[in-house]
Amino acid sequence: MKEHRVALRTPMPADEVFDRLQHPESFTEAGIESVEPTAEGDRYALRFRGGLARWIQRTEADHAARVLKFDQVSGDFVDFGGSWEVTPDGTGSRIVHRVAFRTSVPHLAGAIEPMIARVLLRAAADVVSGLTGEAEVVEGALHDEAPGAKPSVAAYTAPSAGAALEPTTIERRPLGPHDVGIAIHYCGVCHSDVHQVHGDWGDGTFPMVPGHEIAGVVTEIGADVTRHAVGDRVGVGVIVGSCRDCGMCVQGLEQYCAKSVETYAAIDRYHGGEPTRGGYSTHIVTDEHFVLRIPDSLPLDQAAPLLCAGITTYSPLKHWDAGPGKKVAVLGLGGLGHLAVKIAHALGAEVTVLSRSERKKDDGLRLGADHFHATDDPATFDLLAGTFDLVVCTVSSRLDVDAYLSLLANGGTMVYLGITDEPLGVSVFSLLRGRTSLAGSQIGGMAETQEMLDFCAEHGIGADVEVIDATRINEAFDRVRHGDVRYRFVIDASTFES
Repeated sequence: MKEHRVALRTPMPADEVFDRLQHPESFTEAGIESVEPTAEGDRYALRFRGGLARWIQRTEADHAARVLKFDQVSGDFVDFGGSWEVTPDGTGSRIVHRVAFRTSVPHLAGAIEPMIARVLLRAAADVVSGLTGEAEVVEGALHDEAPGAKPSVAAYTAPSAGAALEPTTIERRPLGPHDVGIAIHYCGVCHSDVHQVHGDWGDGTFPMVPGHEIAGVVTEIGADVTRHAVGDRVGVGVIVGSCRDCGMCVQGLEQYCAKSVETYAAIDRYHGGEPTRGGYSTHIVTDEHFVLRIPDSLPLDQAAPLLCAGITTYSPLKHWDAGPGKKVAVLGLGGLGHLAVKIAHALGAEVTVLSRSERKKDDGLRLGADHFHATDDPATFDLLAGTFDLVVCTVSSRLDVDAYLSLLANGGTMVYLGITDEPLGVSVFSLLRGRTSLAGSQIGGMAETQEMLDFCAEHGIGADVEVIDATRINEAFDRVRHGDVRYRFVIDASTFES
C-alpha cells in the first residue's frame, strides 16, 4: 500500500493536541458527520462528511512519543491504516498524518487512488483545524496533483468520423464543489454511439469518446455535494447539464431544456466550454444533479443500459398511461424493444411484440409479451387493425407509418423512439379516421430516471447484456449496425487500461 502524508503546524501545544486526538467524540466539531462509540474502548465508528462510508477504526497510543496509530477494523470500499505523530514546534506543534490504503476495485486504482488520498488527507487537515484552530500545511500536499490539475484517465476514442475507436488518455475536469467523481465499472453501447461515431447525424465533435450508459461507484465528492457519498453505486445517462431555470427544468423535464448538455459530443457551456467526453473511459466527473442512484439489487452491468434504453422506453410508457386495461404494441425487439416489453409487462399492460419475422418469438414471450406477430405477414395488419392504445416504435428503419397507425384504437398514439434519417411519409387521413396521434419521445428527466431505476429494481428488470472488453468495441459497433446482439453490449471499464 502506498503511503500518503501531510504535515501541519498549529499554535496549540503538542500535549494538548495529542490529548484531543485521543478523544474522537470531539471530532464532530471538526467537520466529521458522526462518531459512534463501540463496546471496545479502543475502537470507534465514524463517517466523514464528503468522505468514505462508515467504518470502524482501532487506535493504539504511544504517549511518550505522542504517536497515535490507527487501522481499519471494518468498512467499505477501501482498507487503510496510518498514524498521527505530534511534536513540539516552538510554542505550538507539528502534526504529521500518514495514511496508506488499497481499494476494493484494484483495476481502477490508478485512476481513483489520488482522489481517495485527497479525501483522506483533506479530512485529516479538517480534523486538526477543527480541534486546534486553523492549521497550516507545511509539508506535502492535500493531493498528489497540483491544485486545479486535470486528472488523466484511460479511454477509447474515435479520432474522426467513421474511424475505428482506439485507446487513448483523456483529461477530466477538476472536481468542483457540486461534482461527483465516479469510477466507471460498465458502459453500455447504444446505437446512438454508432451513429455519432460514424457521422450519421451530421458534424460531430472529434476526437469523440462515446458512451452515455454509465454505471459505477463514487470515488470522490465535492464540498457541497449532498445527494451522494463515496462508495455509492451510481449511474450517468444521456445528459450532464441543463440551465435549471427554464420551464422545462422547473417541471423536471431537463431533457427538453434548450440549453441541456449531452454526456458526449457536446460543448459543456457550464464548465468552460470544453467538449464533453463519455463513458468509454475509466472515470468521469459529473454534477451531482445528473448522477443517479443505482439500487443495490440491480447488477451494474445490467443497470448501465437502463440509463438510456431503459428511460427512453419507460418515459413514454408512463406518459401514455400504459398499465392494466391498456394494449401496448412494441415495434422492434432490440436494445430498446426488449426493455420496452419488460417494462410494459411490469406496468400491467397487455403487450404485443411486432417484429419482421417470428425469429425472436421465443425471446419476446420470455421477456413478458402476451402476443407476438410478424409484420412481414400482410394478414397481421388486418388481424390487428384498431387494436392498440399505444404503439411504441423502437426501430430506426423506414416504415409504412400509415399501416402502423391503422393498428391504433380510437384515440390511440404511435410514439417514435427510434431515430430515422429519412422524413416520415404519413397521410393526414390516417390520423383523422380514429383521432389518433403520431408522437415522439426522448429520455426522461432526472427525477423520472431515478423513478425508473427504482421501478426496475422493484420488479427485477435489467437489460439482457453481452459484456465485452474494450478491444472488442469496433466489432460490437459492426454487430450493432447489423442487429447482431441480444440485446445490449456492455463494456467492462476495467479493460480500458489493459
